[in-house]
Amino acid sequence: MWRRIAGLLMVCGLLLAACSSDSDSGDDAAPDETTAASDVDPNGILKLGYDMNQSGNAWNYNPLKIVQGNSGSNDPLWYLLYARLLRPTADGATEPDLATSVEIVDTNRIDIVLREGLTFSDGSPLDAEAVKASYEAVLAAQADNTNGYLPAFYSLKTVEVTGATTLTLGFTDGTAASWFDQYIPTFAGSVFKFGGDPNAPIGAGPFTLTAYETGQSFTYAKNPTYWNEEAIKFAGIEIQSVPFAQPNSGLAALQSGQIDVTFTEPSLLSSLGGNLVAVEKVSPNTSSNMHICKKDGPLADARVRQAINKGMNREAISEAVYFGTAEPATESWPEGHRLYNPAVGELLAFDPEGAKELLAEAGYADGLTIDMYPIQAFNLDEVAEVIQQQLKDIGITVNIIPTTDYVNQFLSPNKEGVGLYPSQVPGPQKLIAWTGESAGNVCDYQNDEVDQLVKSINGVSQQSQEAVDLWYQMDELVTTEALSGFIVFRADVAGYNSDVIGDMQPWPVGNFIVPDPWVSYIKN
Repeated sequence: MWRRIAGLLMVCGLLLAACSSDSDSGDDAAPDETTAASDVDPNGILKLGYDMNQSGNAWNYNPLKIVQGNSGSNDPLWYLLYARLLRPTADGATEPDLATSVEIVDTNRIDIVLREGLTFSDGSPLDAEAVKASYEAVLAAQADNTNGYLPAFYSLKTVEVTGATTLTLGFTDGTAASWFDQYIPTFAGSVFKFGGDPNAPIGAGPFTLTAYETGQSFTYAKNPTYWNEEAIKFAGIEIQSVPFAQPNSGLAALQSGQIDVTFTEPSLLSSLGGNLVAVEKVSPNTSSNMHICKKDGPLADARVRQAINKGMNREAISEAVYFGTAEPATESWPEGHRLYNPAVGELLAFDPEGAKELLAEAGYADGLTIDMYPIQAFNLDEVAEVIQQQLKDIGITVNIIPTTDYVNQFLSPNKEGVGLYPSQVPGPQKLIAWTGESAGNVCDYQNDEVDQLVKSINGVSQQSQEAVDLWYQMDELVTTEALSGFIVFRADVAGYNSDVIGDMQPWPVGNFIVPDPWVSYIKN
């Protein structure tokens, strides 16, 4: 499935394409005190189903060869080996891991403070000099056409050691904040030890790679040199390949006891039962949205756009199309996320009577007709049919026009109407739907207030309180003007054996569900 839609997601991403996380308040992570020690098997091995052939190429552990576009999906595998300076959390923030703090001092400087006494898995020190060596190896590979790092990484120009555990990253183009967001909590900001066998990686994460068979299986063992080794609740992880396009094979392995947890599809969750339980993880960056051409006709009126949003029963869409796994979307971020603005979270929520009143105020008491262009992916053709019925109830007739080339059939011609598309873009990239010259800014919408807020948001770290304040302003503007149709945040889903896994908590990294090794455990 990922192979079929990878190009589509890349297109959608392009279309939609002093602050600090000085997180001393996070302190050192500790084992979950609510779990009795007698419940946990300290020698427990997690058996995980995972697609290890997504790209059709042999798996490569050389950090310079890993395609960065795929590293987000596979983030758990890299994190297990390498850890991070900062660890992403479920609410979109970060907390300390290898670093005690990473601070954006100004637009061209980031200061890093490492923990004392860190080592790589081979026992060699992971100090400021090691971080410098790692980052400079990546910078030196910039001219290598096979290097997997994205161009934005190379706005990093200097790495200066200022002490045994302190260093400064230097920039010359004012991109320190955006570099922090894009790389510090992600795979590309990991610290590597180069020079050995790239397929026998040396990291400083909670696990080490002990064996692997390309495309078939990986075996991880807990790393005794990891700084917070006592908090990790698995003694090891055995990963077996399950083709993403064949989720039934993963469920069969789960039912037979060959694996303890595996991804699946929402439509297959009904086959689970008893000790086999479903688990879902909603990503703030994975959604089904509606482009709205706002240049002419009824859709140029914000009241009509609000009515469309209020006419959509998102819970019903989730049940009918995504088997109840998707969460309603009424703004850019899901409820509970640190950038979600609760003050306007209900402004575009399902309210058919309110929708009819808005249409009457706008002069469309007798109804109106719009064209809808759905992309043929992620069940959006089915979503279009459900929305068609829902909007009919408030007086809007929807003509569904299926697309085989969304860009050239709807976006580029600036067709009047609305389009349904899957979004898988993080942070400020969401904003390109309402500003700029990309095709994703449907019908070339222009709003000076939006443009200024976009500029301000792009100028700060998304981890800062300033970013929260700016996003709150953007959320209010976007929902008041109903610049898009917000539909649902889609979920990654999996099944797991509750007789084996305790405190099942999906790790908030990657696009596969992996139990959080700091929380979940193998039952004794």
